Amino acid sequence: MLKQLDKYQLTLFICIAVITIATRFIWLGELPGGLNQDEASMGYDAYALLEYGIDRNGIHNPVHMIAWGSGQNALLAYISMPFIKIFGLSVFSIRIAPALLGCFAVFIIFLLGRRIESTNFGLIVAGITAISPWHIMISRWALESNILPVFMLTSVYLLIKASDNKRFLPLSFFFFGVSLYAYAPSYLVIPLFLIMAGFYCMVFKVFTIKNIVISVFILIIVALPIFIFVLINTLKLPAFESDILSIPRYTGTPRYTHMSSIYGGAFFQETAKHLAHSIKILFIDFNDFELQNSAPKVGYLPKFSLPLIIGGFFICIWKATKNKSFNPVAIILIWFFCSFIVSGTSSPAIHRMNTVIFPIIIFFAYGLYTLFNNSKALALAFCLILSVTSYNFYKIYTTEYAVQVSSFFFQGYGEAVRDAQQYLLDGESLYASDALNQPYIATLFHLKYDPNEYIKTVEFKNPGGAFQSVSKYGNIIFGVRSHAAKSAKVVVIRKGDDARYYNLNNYITREYYDYLTLYSKEVFQEDAENNIIRKKIPISLSMPTLESGTYFFNAQWEIDTGITIEAVELYGTQRKIIKFGSDRINNRISIEKSQLYLGSNKLIITARSSDGRKKTAEFVITNYDSRHKNAFDFIKTIQQDIGNSQRNKAFTQDNLLTQGIMFTSGLGTHASSKHIISLPINADRLHISYGISDFSGGCGQGLEIEISSDDKLLTKRKVYHNRLYSSIINIDNLNELTLTSKSGSNRHCDHLNWLSADLVMK
Repeated sequence: MLKQLDKYQLTLFICIAVITIATRFIWLGELPGGLNQDEASMGYDAYALLEYGIDRNGIHNPVHMIAWGSGQNALLAYISMPFIKIFGLSVFSIRIAPALLGCFAVFIIFLLGRRIESTNFGLIVAGITAISPWHIMISRWALESNILPVFMLTSVYLLIKASDNKRFLPLSFFFFGVSLYAYAPSYLVIPLFLIMAGFYCMVFKVFTIKNIVISVFILIIVALPIFIFVLINTLKLPAFESDILSIPRYTGTPRYTHMSSIYGGAFFQETAKHLAHSIKILFIDFNDFELQNSAPKVGYLPKFSLPLIIGGFFICIWKATKNKSFNPVAIILIWFFCSFIVSGTSSPAIHRMNTVIFPIIIFFAYGLYTLFNNSKALALAFCLILSVTSYNFYKIYTTEYAVQVSSFFFQGYGEAVRDAQQYLLDGESLYASDALNQPYIATLFHLKYDPNEYIKTVEFKNPGGAFQSVSKYGNIIFGVRSHAAKSAKVVVIRKGDDARYYNLNNYITREYYDYLTLYSKEVFQEDAENNIIRKKIPISLSMPTLESGTYFFNAQWEIDTGITIEAVELYGTQRKIIKFGSDRINNRISIEKSQLYLGSNKLIITARSSDGRKKTAEFVITNYDSRHKNAFDFIKTIQQDIGNSQRNKAFTQDNLLTQGIMFTSGLGTHASSKHIISLPINADRLHISYGISDFSGGCGQGLEIEISSDDKLLTKRKVYHNRLYSSIINIDNLNELTLTSKSGSNRHCDHLNWLSADLVMK
């Protein structure tokens, strides 16, 4: 192929190749910095499939990823697997495939340009692609939709090539089939293109019936799994699984339905509006002003290219219609028309209508090519301006854009979580900011987390949603504005959004671009070399267990630590210092139940070390007899909107923790719930506490509780986060009590704990 180029063409070809490789690969892992949630999702699922045989939803070799719940295209994940295998899971390894495909696209468009016009035209269109801001940017990060254009380009080139050599037609249709796995708009673009291009080729008898039948058969075989996938998820049919591949059913609404006006009620109005917007983006603004698609003041192509694009468009029409014979330029026009029409079926953005850009670049090249043929001086002046513009783009891209886009790529978040994890002991939780989109996926990626463990431990805020949000998995809890987070040993917060909730003077901080890792000074200190190390704390305590009339706490404390334990009536005023047993061999503290007040007791355990360090912990434990009983033992009916309430645990399976106080007795609920208690005949009063779980995340709206009997309202109250409430209710002559919680609009704030419900008998 290169032998066919003269020395000037060869020099230009090498220059284009060098520019292409340099602009796609230099600083590939660092620019853009950080990791976008789509990249992390694709990369982690590829890693999980490679190392464990399942993605994060437990699916083996899916033809399409479930991802968040509404789907993510799978093709880039499979292409990325060899690079992840060789280089390990990293930002660099998942961006290699898009960069290579970007280089391949420049080569293919050169071949396409040479076939439809000439070698010089091929060099012009390849050169424009090589310095196109759009193409440089899509080649440098791993958004799976960005690979559709190169597969569409390859398919179209092979189709045109097949007009000379029919053996290329099956290969073209194979690539058209593969393109369907790259991005959902291909479900419309490719069938529409093949119908129109097929009709055009049939008119001029370009292919034989045998060529077409064989090629269509190959297309059907390749496309069948994705067709079944669309059928399953549109009609809500059962998923299909086999040892070779799986066709999943989404947990949420398919994204291709709620992104497309085809599934809406006003198709023609919405499509017309979207097409008008597409014209504005493509030919007026040259920009959709979405950060991931364009640098500041830079469009996908320079605005001054518009006259040449328009001129090239009409040149293509003239070329396609001047003779009554097949002309490959007509295929480019059909490609443009189909892509543009499909852009009207969803809210326009450069990445959603990315198949239309290569035809526009070809129109631009035709305009510039014609300018060269008519005025070399003017054309060279235009190329000089284009070169200066391209240099200016790359300068902006590597400087101010790199800073601006760091928030979109959550730069530093994954590294902050990964580094924080190394300081935690078994059983300790890491609280991580949720002030970003789907934060959990960045942590899975950077921690290279076992998907089997993730599946076992994950808890969603909105199970079954189109974009399921994870509240916790493993030892990571998302949300840093709760009391529990502010009491945690290690927290990863976002500057600004989260930082105002924290007194940073209480923490050792480490900065990771837009994020801070906070290490509590109660637990950590810095050594002489500023390394973070753990302090020895005066005492550590676990939730108590009751064994044969004695409460036992697993505990560890230093020899020179003084410990005092005070018991306070939870529903009264009495308080006293109580005696306790200490077993340093088995690391246990014991308290005889007989020392406690009847009913619920709040124990305040204080430890003071000889060097002045102090640690206080509060527990509520119970001491029941014939006159004081646990109301939760008499529950007869349970109703709850989401999941099942938990006895003596928060809904999240954590300890019953409200306002930093741990309770041994209670009910952990989620969302709206109703619990009916059948009261003993001689019940006189109910003493009960309640509050939002400290594991419910940050929230402000609160929720509402009611305590009623036989439709008679006894207590009604709005309950807010980080507060503990209690009520004393006269229940004489009542048969039943109903405990009701009503969740508000904020689903981050709907985990209510009913706590220490004491029935006092007559």
